[in-house]
Amino acid sequence: MLAVIDPSNPKLIKVFDVVSGKPITTPIEHTCEIIEMDLNQVEMASERKICMIDSNRDMFISMIHKPEIIKICNMVDSF
Repeated sequence: MLAVIDPSNPKLIKVFDVVSGKPITTPIEHTCEIIEMDLNQVEMASERKICMIDSNRDMFISMIHKPEIIKICNMVDSF
């Protein structure tokens, strides 16, 4: 699994299958520009999570296959 921030619209994260190159889900859309994100690589693919920091320095987490973005912290510098 590969996740990238869309350079033409930094409010979107696109997730792809590395073997086929096809999108796994619809893009994960956020309300603000995403400046940093990381994908959990440890768990089973169906349980993968993504964590992101937006331009307001707020941290969010979401499941890849059920994109429901949840705010977990504010004023974050890095993770």
